[in-house]
Amino acid sequence: MKRSPLLHWGLFFLLGIAMALVFHWAYLIPLLAFFLLCTKKWQALALFVLGFAYAFLTISPVGDKPIYGTGTFTLKSIAPSQSPFARSIALKGVFDRFEADTIYKRVPCMIFASKLPKTGKQWQLTGTLENGIFKPDKNVTWLELKDTFSFARWRYNAKSHMRS
Repeated sequence: MKRSPLLHWGLFFLLGIAMALVFHWAYLIPLLAFFLLCTKKWQALALFVLGFAYAFLTISPVGDKPIYGTGTFTLKSIAPSQSPFARSIALKGVFDRFEADTIYKRVPCMIFASKLPKTGKQWQLTGTLENGIFKPDKNVTWLELKDTFSFARWRYNAKSHMRS
């Protein structure tokens, strides 16, 4: 502990995040082992609580069941995708706010689209979210919230230009 305190503190923070996202009794074994090896126990406990609070307050765990709702999707990256059935474009991003039975915040997801939307990087979408993949309702236009410059779109266009 004396030679690498940042490693131990990072492990306590990581264990706090892990406990907040998916609680399992097996996390207690390394937590107790590192806690016993630690010389400054109050710092270790504070970092564990800080990691737990960070994950609990900023990341909303979404279950495995499909959820139908409306949310604000922010685009982070664009990549071509190939499946056995068709070629599509994978829009990777985050739902800043997804409203269904409850309100979920900062939910990472992916949308497979047949064509790239012409503009924007943030849309209001309605559809089904399941296992990190969002399926928007068919025949519904994407309501663009902000017409801002998107580095994701610029990177995709540059990569497409280099491929051809």
